[in-house]
Amino acid sequence: MRYQITHQIRYKYERAVVLAPHFLRLRPRCDVTQKLHRFSLEVEPAPKQISELVDLDGNATLKAWFAEEGANELVIQAVSEVETFRTNPFTYLLEPWAVTLPINYPVALWHQLQPYLSGQFAGGVTPAPDPTAAQLAQEIWLETNGNPVAFLSALNQRIYQTCGYTLRETGSPYPPSITWSRKSGSCRDYAVLFMEVCRSVQRYESVADDQAPLRARIYRLYRQEGLGVGRRKPRGHRSSVTRPECTKAARINESWSMDFMADQLFDGRRFRLLMLVDDFSRESLSIELDQWLTGERVATMLDRIGRERGLPEKMRVDNGSEFTGKVLDQWAYLNKVRLDFSRRGKPTDSGLIEAFNRRLRAECLKENWFMSLDDARSKVEA
Repeated sequence: MRYQITHQIRYKYERAVVLAPHFLRLRPRCDVTQKLHRFSLEVEPAPKQISELVDLDGNATLKAWFAEEGANELVIQAVSEVETFRTNPFTYLLEPWAVTLPINYPVALWHQLQPYLSGQFAGGVTPAPDPTAAQLAQEIWLETNGNPVAFLSALNQRIYQTCGYTLRETGSPYPPSITWSRKSGSCRDYAVLFMEVCRSVQRYESVADDQAPLRARIYRLYRQEGLGVGRRKPRGHRSSVTRPECTKAARINESWSMDFMADQLFDGRRFRLLMLVDDFSRESLSIELDQWLTGERVATMLDRIGRERGLPEKMRVDNGSEFTGKVLDQWAYLNKVRLDFSRRGKPTDSGLIEAFNRRLRAECLKENWFMSLDDARSKVEA
């Protein structure tokens, strides 16, 4: 199919102005899906010079310089003749890592997409989506059960059926929260809203080739599960005993396991979780959640649980600073609880709590967006 496209834009000024250099991105792209047969550009007043450039994405760009004389009007007209080869825009297959939302981008692609995945008003490379856009994304994600194609279609229809069009010829696009709250905007306002909602459902996770060398695969799996790969011997001042052969708990309150995990809110703010599990009953005794969890908080939580059901004979923990510090060491001494530290690089020493962590991450943390710390606490406790 062949098209002729004429694009004209006209600016009129109240008084003569000096025109600054203009970047003109009006030349259609020529690739496997379409062919550009003809392109012409007319600019009035005529520029002193026009340079043909190619941007980082391979798009043709023209930069026009003008004389220093004043102009009362600027007229730009581009005429393109384009032949398209793709009659069905839906001839695509989703990659295995993109069949559900949020998308787990491969490492290399994730780095390439960083400029596009960052929030419109993030002010940096860290993704920070607009809170209103994130809320809208969560609603549509639940409605479409995480299907990417259904998500895009539902988002398109939600904006089309809910919002009205406003002609606004000048000015930057409004933030997504303003556009959605007003339910009114121009084309550029809705484009920014649409993109920001889509950005809110992105997530990074390594999907590296499983045919990689065994050592590299094992290291990647350790890092994905948040396990430590120790290279140094434990320091000698730990308040642990010589480790005997690990035995299973034979009754409730004989042994507890405790460990930390980390996740983030929708806006990128990090928070930590402290899990406490009875090794015999596999019961989750408590899950503390906050941005900061110190040794004092650990001791306070254990005191509270101890008043409710008593304290264990032994507590299995890793070598994190909250567990090896003086606060927990003193608490264990005063309450006659033996701290059993796992060996560095030996996650099997704390297999029960590690298994609980994996289930918690798979069934809760990866399945929900957390809008605030209170929202995260309610969903984790549920």
